[in-house]
Amino acid sequence: GNNWVCLAVANYQKTYHSTDIYGDYVRTPSERDITAFVKNAHDRGIKVCLKPMVNTEDGVWRAHIGFPDLHMGDMDYYWRLWFTSYKHFILNYAELAQELKCEMLCIGCEMIGTEHREDDWLYLINEVRRVYKGKIVYNANHDREDAEKWFDVLDYIGTSAYYPIGKDGLDKDKMIANWNQVKWRLDAIAAQRNKKYIFMEIGCRSAKNCATEPWDFNTHMEVDMEEQKLFYETCLEVFTQSPYFAGVFWWDWPTFLYPKEQALTDTSYCIYGKPAEEVLKKFYK
Repeated sequence: GNNWVCLAVANYQKTYHSTDIYGDYVRTPSERDITAFVKNAHDRGIKVCLKPMVNTEDGVWRAHIGFPDLHMGDMDYYWRLWFTSYKHFILNYAELAQELKCEMLCIGCEMIGTEHREDDWLYLINEVRRVYKGKIVYNANHDREDAEKWFDVLDYIGTSAYYPIGKDGLDKDKMIANWNQVKWRLDAIAAQRNKKYIFMEIGCRSAKNCATEPWDFNTHMEVDMEEQKLFYETCLEVFTQSPYFAGVFWWDWPTFLYPKEQALTDTSYCIYGKPAEEVLKKFYK
């Protein structure tokens, strides 16, 4: 019953302070892969957001991409190199998104260390709009939805919504109260900027305490299906009441799924075969 899907396509740079962005023949989906995926979605009446992403080979979170140890003059030089490489990277996908008639393009994800470069991002957005005519969004990290003025030139407010709403325990009413705190803040930002907001990523693993730390992907390992289910359930219950809420892309649904009989022992973000999947089936239908 869902009507949108977000396709995340990973590219790479060697370290968080490298200036060259590249695809990998093994890990990066090819244009043929992307074309087949988009056609499959469109044939089913599902709209597509293409989301090219940059990961670092040294394992540092992309939020730290930058050049902190350089003098200002040197820093500007390296930023020019990085944004030139990023422009080539993102325009390649912008052209592909236009050719495949993708309804939305996400031009960046959680790159906090780059966001202060307002002129570079404004130039980049102009270049993207020159070749891509659909809606564009940037995926800010949670609590940075109003961090930069240049977010105003995008079509939506986008965020990774890994808010720690389980911090007061697993009582459903408490989780709803915590979500409402988030909603009131996001609604105020949306009203001020006259834009709707999208959860470009949201989810929590089916493991104990992951509603408290939904960004965690490898620490908590005790299976807890109910906590994940409540995270999904309460999120939908709260945000479907907001006139500023445009929708959600759940993280994640991998290309290769575990066998369904292993679902109730799996602790990943994927909801295949889990109680949280039943929440979405019921909601979307």
